[in-house]
Amino acid sequence: MYFDKMIDLLSNSAHLRGRIIDGTIQVERLIDDYLAKYFCQSQRKSNELKELFFSTNSVVLDAKRSIFSVVIKRENPDFVKLNPKYLSRLDKFIPHRNIFAHAEIDTSSEAIANYKDEIVFFKYVNGEQKRHGYSTKKYIQLLQEVDYLTKKTQEALTAMPSMA
Repeated sequence: MYFDKMIDLLSNSAHLRGRIIDGTIQVERLIDDYLAKYFCQSQRKSNELKELFFSTNSVVLDAKRSIFSVVIKRENPDFVKLNPKYLSRLDKFIPHRNIFAHAEIDTSSEAIANYKDEIVFFKYVNGEQKRHGYSTKKYIQLLQEVDYLTKKTQEALTAMPSMA
């Protein structure tokens, strides 16, 4: 029984991480496309910017999000006005992505024994361990959120004003 619960916990947490991180990668690539298109008018240079700058470890998702927020507010205020909660929803989602990508799963005997519907991650902030629990309901909400963010980021890219 204990071993089965541990396998379920590890399997479900891997699935949870994978779905959220994969969805976030789609959003991040769309942000890369938006910024590259903004900074480079030619397709060749745009691709080089993505390859040599945005797709490196030097530029993290939160930095891209910050640049993207400034650019989209300046260059596409109509999109921001039509989607007033989009940027704040993007801001609020990234910390969840970071938990899935970097936090450890609580695999203590107590966590496994009590495992039913919630996967608990631990993240250290200023040397202090912080608990982040994700129930099935919360997980489904996050999947819906990443779908929303993908859709809206694609719309932003499509609605991007010509930079000529």
